[in-house]
Amino acid sequence: MTMSPLDPADYKRMLLVLDDVRGAADMARFGDRLRTALAEHFGWTDATVRLQEVTGATDSREDGRLRSVVPLADGSGDRLLIIVPRPGTPRRRTVLELLGRQLAPLARDVARMPARPLLTPRETQVAELVAEGLGNQQIAVRLGITVSTVKKHVSRVLAKSDCDSRVRFVVLWRRLTDFSGD
Repeated sequence: MTMSPLDPADYKRMLLVLDDVRGAADMARFGDRLRTALAEHFGWTDATVRLQEVTGATDSREDGRLRSVVPLADGSGDRLLIIVPRPGTPRRRTVLELLGRQLAPLARDVARMPARPLLTPRETQVAELVAEGLGNQQIAVRLGITVSTVKKHVSRVLAKSDCDSRVRFVVLWRRLTDFSGD
């Protein structure tokens, strides 16, 4: 495929799309952010983003409409697709091809992110205080609960997050909360 020349503004818009999707906490948020970014920066309100196994095809028919598809590797095979009604311009195809190349590593990183553990509201409070570096006694005073109760919450938080130490949990928690930005 011969790529169409792009304006500098197109490259700037692609960078803005990449900035917008960077930091998504999971693939669902990645897809949502990508859809929003394509609409905001390129005006492509007709873009849909979904997860689907693909075999590398670049065009497909869906609901009788021909669409352009850009597969992205997300660490478990080619799964994330950007589907846009078939563009009438070579520019749109070029943007999708170049953007797809840059989105692939970001999608891989997001797919490798561990899921944020499902914690109760109290466990979340305790987790945040552990991540701030507070000890059990300090957490107990801050939350108005006993040290024994704090220890139980910390044990549950560590178990749910599959961490064997507070240090590993703090690293994971900071990574998840810094990465998500939501």
